[in-house]
Order: sequence, then structure tokens, then C-alpha cells
Amino acid sequence: MSRYFLTRVKIEGFRGINNEDQPLELRFKPESVNSVFAANASGKSSIFEALCFAIKGHVPKLRLLQAGEDPDRYVANLFHSRKTAVVELEIQDEGGVQSLIRVTRTPAGARVVDSPSGLGDPDRVLRSLNEDFTLLDYEEFTRFIDRTPLERGRSFASLLGLSAYSQLRQVLGTLSHTGNLNSDFDLPVLETQARGFERSASEAFARFRVAYEDLTGKSPSDKSDVAHWGAHIRQSLINIELLRPIIGERRLSELDFNSLREAVKSEEGGAKRDELAGLVELGLRLGTLTFEPLERAAKQAEELIEALRQRSDLLVVTPGNLYKRVHEAALHLYQSGEWHEPNVCVVCRSTFKEPLLPTIQAEAARFERVRSQEELIRGLTARLPWLQDLHRLEGLGELAVPASERTWEPLTDAAHRGTASSDMVAAALSQYEKLLERFNARIAEIAKRRADLERELPPSLVAVTTQIEHASQARDALTAYWRATNAQTTTRARLAKYEAWATYIRRVSEDLNEAEANLTAARLDAMGDQYKDLFHKIMGVGDVIPTLSRSDRGEQLDVRLEDFHGMPGLSARALLSESYRNALAISVFLSAAAQQKTASRFVVLDDVTSSFDAGHQWRLMDEIRLRLQHRPNADGLQFILLSHDGLLEKYFDKLSGGSDWHHQRLQGWPPLGAVWTVGQDANRVRQTAAGFLAAGQVKEAEPLIRQYLEFSLERVIRKVNIPVPFDFAIRDHMRMVGNSLDAIMAAVKLQRLAGGLVLSANQVADLETRHVPALVANWVSHYSTAVSASLSPPVLQGVLQAADDLSECFKYDDHSGTTVVRRWYRSLTSR
Repeated sequence: MSRYFLTRVKIEGFRGINNEDQPLELRFKPESVNSVFAANASGKSSIFEALCFAIKGHVPKLRLLQAGEDPDRYVANLFHSRKTAVVELEIQDEGGVQSLIRVTRTPAGARVVDSPSGLGDPDRVLRSLNEDFTLLDYEEFTRFIDRTPLERGRSFASLLGLSAYSQLRQVLGTLSHTGNLNSDFDLPVLETQARGFERSASEAFARFRVAYEDLTGKSPSDKSDVAHWGAHIRQSLINIELLRPIIGERRLSELDFNSLREAVKSEEGGAKRDELAGLVELGLRLGTLTFEPLERAAKQAEELIEALRQRSDLLVVTPGNLYKRVHEAALHLYQSGEWHEPNVCVVCRSTFKEPLLPTIQAEAARFERVRSQEELIRGLTARLPWLQDLHRLEGLGELAVPASERTWEPLTDAAHRGTASSDMVAAALSQYEKLLERFNARIAEIAKRRADLERELPPSLVAVTTQIEHASQARDALTAYWRATNAQTTTRARLAKYEAWATYIRRVSEDLNEAEANLTAARLDAMGDQYKDLFHKIMGVGDVIPTLSRSDRGEQLDVRLEDFHGMPGLSARALLSESYRNALAISVFLSAAAQQKTASRFVVLDDVTSSFDAGHQWRLMDEIRLRLQHRPNADGLQFILLSHDGLLEKYFDKLSGGSDWHHQRLQGWPPLGAVWTVGQDANRVRQTAAGFLAAGQVKEAEPLIRQYLEFSLERVIRKVNIPVPFDFAIRDHMRMVGNSLDAIMAAVKLQRLAGGLVLSANQVADLETRHVPALVANWVSHYSTAVSASLSPPVLQGVLQAADDLSECFKYDDHSGTTVVRRWYRSLTSR
């Protein structure tokens, strides 16, 4: 696998970086720590977001916006005439081969990836660079300690290069969840259907047994004789002389029993014979039905009532279904990683002292317990035998239960809606008791009436009628038996397949959980005490020692304090201040990143030391420079640091120019004008502004003129070592044109009064009577008084020239060599 350093980035038309036709270009060295300093609102955040857009495919900040805020509108710079954003990355593999990847965001919103250098599948390369430690900002570190152990464990898995395993583990956990399996495959429904088919087959076979034994005198218990059952039934009918001609050569399945009945009726006739036939059929059909005894039905009803009582207890502590939806949506948003403010409510945006996710998870868990209990209740109503028997009893035509008086359907519907009650169960049980009594009474009534008819009718007629009805019932029952048996076999096969899948996916999930836990533990062991040592080096303390511990089977990662001023085993989250927490987080992140051998061999850190004081910042920088960076460490990473901290820039300036540190400073006026590095030629800004003025485009030129003016005046201050007020030194917004001129002229006046000014009389005169007044009149006064009328192009061209002329007042001709060289004064008092 190829590993890549980042050697250059060019940005145009993206977020705060306009730079139309003159892309901002930053170059990075693989062998050096690379730092980029920018004052607030100077384009630093846009650089980090541009790298996110190129590598991750999106801008994290914009993902937090609501759809109604139209986040896509703000990807491209609003003032870029073509509304096209271009981010070009130059990457270098470990063999020194460089490749270009260009990511373009079109005006239509499409993200287009190509490679001007001909790199194959550049989009795949960008995806390979998208590691959790490639692009890190301050918020990422602050969230690490505040997360729940589960979230922290999953984030840590990503840092260890195990994010794919963690994601697969979550997927398998969802797939193997019993509730999801039951829901996805309708397992309770299938089980109920299978039991229903099994019961239907049993009842059909019971009817067949009775009829078969009465007809043939044989028992059908020996199912090896199943092929002859039909022939035996047919033979019992052929033995009746009256029926033999009608049956002929027909098989049992082809017989028309109505014609057999008519034949008997035509011989001996009578309504009583028809009644007897009906009673025989009805007795066979009803007499073989079996139902749960009332005592067992009452126990099953108590089980369901207890489940309903437990559900009611759980509902007392939950505020309702609407709140459930709110908590589920909030939980999804927090866990998706798209919400980056753990202490802020996603609904009302109120801020709290502690992260809200644990509270939301606890609330969601209460709803989940209700859901599980409702699932149990639905399962009970589907599988309790007495309820299935109640359904059959209410459906029997012989009992004629009106639809308005039935209890099974309302109870099961209410169970599925989560509104079933113990009163409904009690009513159903009462109904069951009444229908059992009616059913048994009906069976007794049928038996009595049949016995009466058999005494009244001739024995031969009774025998023939009984045999015909037994044969008819035997054939119908056998057909029903085969259908129910086949349906049961098919359903059981489906259940077996689903249950085999459930067993398999649970086993795979358990195996993966164990393997992932072991692999994480191994990589955590490989980190050893590196993160502890780094934390110690950054914070400079020896009696605060953090430790990470991973759950043996779960994904939870706990952060504890192995030692806290002599006290062991305490919570890091509860005790550490913000700077300590962030130092621990960055120690963990960088130690984990140092262990990886992924495609990305560079780390971009954006303002990660915001909560550190100067000493801790410098210690972290030293650790990066001396231990983690690529050159001193052959297996190390390339570090790119983005910062707006003025104190930290002094550290950057101190090390810049050496072999192990490469520093750049951003200047500019986003989002209207251009952003450039001090290493870039400021003359490009001047030339672009002059071009706009020549074309009469004053509005486009003004931001560039301001940039050039500020750059020129700050360059004078740096080159000649002009002393400036404290506010000017530490506050970026104080470095405006007027304040810069005031600082320069105050220093010149002071040195002139002291008699040590090195400037010539002509230079002082030009400075005081020409250049400074021109800038004050044509620029400072114009903007400080908020005059609404625009300056004309000639006036603004004069401003550019005045800026150049003012700079010349602080230079001299050096005649020491063979040629004359124009040089800056070393200070206001010396060359």
C-alpha cells in the first residue's frame, strides 16, 4: 500500500478564500514540521475546511446547518464570479513520486475529482487518506473525553485503524438483535402459523381416524400403510350393493358423494335420513376438536395480565410516544457524529454543564424497555393456546357468535397497538368459559339427536348413511391433513432457515466481537505507555497518570486516572481540567496515529492547543518536532499545524528556517479579496489591483488595495524594527492602515528628536509632506469617516504608488559592492 505526504495545496473560490485567478498556494515539506499562522478571519479555517472537502467529501461545519439554511450555498466563495471552488492537492509517496489530485465543486453543486498528473482513480486515493487522525481540530479533542465509554471506544477503534471492524460489529449487533430478527422475519407470526398448521393437521387426522376405523375396522396408526388408506375406504363403499354401480371404477378422490346420498334417498328417502347424515358429518367434525382446559386457560391469562401490569409500570416513567420520537431522533443525531456540541440540546439549543448523550440514552433505554415489553405482549397474544382456541370458538358457525360480541380480535389488535388491558384479557377469558360450555352442550345435543334418529330409522338405512358420511368425512379430513402437513413442513422449513441464519449471525457477531476486542487490546498494548509519556512531557506532571482500559467483550473505552496525586482509580472525566483533558486526548490521538501504517502519512492539526498555556503548547510542539515528525523518526508522520495563536507564532518564527521546521503566515482580506502567504509575491496582489483599476473595476480593486497597503506597512515595521504599541502587537484587528501609519510616524518623530534618525532629510520630508498625507487623505480619512462615495481609479492608483514610495523612504543605496543594491535600513538609527 502506498503512503503519502502532503506537499502542496492550492485553493481558489472555496469558502472564505476568493483568490479569483490567483489561487492561494501553500507548500509543505515532508521532512519538516509545517506551521501556518493566520490572524482571525484571515482564511485559516477555510484551509482546514478545504482539506476536509477534498478528503472527507464534505465541510463538517456546514453539515450542522438545517436544510432550510441551504448549506450547499456556502461551499463556494460568495464573491467568486464563477461560483466554482477548486482544491488541488499535491501528494508525494515514500519514493518521492508526486501526484496531483484536483477536487472541483461546480456551480451546480457537483463534486468532481480528477488528476492533472494522471493518477489512477484519484477518488479512491482520497478515500484512503480519510483516517480519523488525518484532519483533527480542537472540537475533536474536546469531545473525546466527554463522550460516553461506548462512543469513545468506537472513536478509539477508528484511531487504531479498526473503524471498519467497529462498524461491522455494530451492523452485526443490529442484525443479531433478537427483537430485530423477530421483526425482520416475523418469527413469532411464523411460529404461530406453524403451530396452527400442526394443530389443524392433528385435528384433521383425528377426524380421519374416527371415520376410517368406523368404515374399515382398522386403525390408521400405522402410517406405513398410508398408500392403502384410500383404497380401504373405497372398498367399504363398494361392498354396499346399492352403491357399487355408481362407484364403478372411480377412485376415492373422484367420487361424488352427493350422488351416493341421492341414491340412498331414492331407495328409502326421508327427511330424517338427511338429518342423520348431517348429524354424522357434524359430529365427526366437531367431536374431534380439542381445546385448552379452562384451568390452563386461566393460568395463561394470568401470564398475559402480569405482562400487561409490568408494561403499565414501565409506562408510568415514560412521558409518551411523542417524547419517544424526540429522544430517538436526538439519539440518532448525537450518535451519527454530525452534532459536535455534546453539551448543547439539539432541540432547544440550551447549554448544560454535562454532555446530554448519557441522559438521552437513559431516556431511550426506558422507551426501549417499554418496546420490549410490548413485543413480549404481542408474542403472548400470538402464541398462547387458549387465545387461539378462543379465536376458533368465536369463528364456529355452530355457535353463531355475533361480530359485536367477539373478544379475540379486539384483544389482539389492542396488543399490536400497545393498548391492551387486563380488563380485555378478563373479558376474553370469561368469553372462553361461556363458549366452552356452549360447545360441549352442542356436542351432547348432537349425540342425543343422532341416537334418537338411529333408533327411529331402519338399521340398513342408518348403516348406509353412516358409511357414506364417514367416507366423505374421511376423504375431506385426509385432504385437510395433507394440506396442513405440507403447509406445516413449508413453514417449519422457513423457520429453520431463519433460525439457522439467526444462530449463524449471532455466532459471527460473537466471534467478531471477541476478535475485535482482542485486536484492539493488542494494539492498545502496542501503544504501551507512549500516550502516558507524551501526556507527562506535555503537562510536566508526574503524579497525574492517565490510563485507558477497554472492555473485554464490549466496545466501551474507559479513561481513568492510574494516579491522581497519590489516589488511584479515579475518573479522568470528573477530575481533569480542560487543558489536562485535551492534553490527554491529543496524547492518545497522536500515540495511536503513530502506530498506524495507513495511506495518510500526514496529520493536519487545526488550533488543537487552544486551551493550553504557552508552556504546554511549546512542550507539545517540541514533542512533535523531536519525536513524532518524520525526519527524526523514520516511521514518523508529517505534521501540518494551523494556528491563530499569536504567542505560539513566536515559537514558529523562532524555529522557522531550520531544517526541521517550515513556517508560513497568511495575510489577506477574506472573503472579498485574496489570501496569500508571506512567502508568496505580494506584487501579484498589487498587479491584480492595478489591473482592476485599469478596467474601471473599483469595487473589485478596493479589498486588494487594502491588503497591499497593510502588507506594505507591516513590512516596513518588521524590516526597520519599528516599535509598536502593545495592543498593536497582540491584537490582529489593530493592525489597520491608520494604526500602522501612526506607529511608523511616531517612531520617526521620536528618533529625529533624539538626533539618531538614519533617514535622509529628503526621505523624512517626502514621508511627512507627501506619502503619509496622500495615504491619510485618499484612504484613511475616506474609510474612517464612512464616506459613501467611491474613490476614482486614478486616486486609488495613487494610493498604490504612495504605498510603494513610502516603503522606499526606508531604504538606501548600498555602494559596498561592485553594483549598487537597494537595501532596507536595519533600524531607524542604523543601516
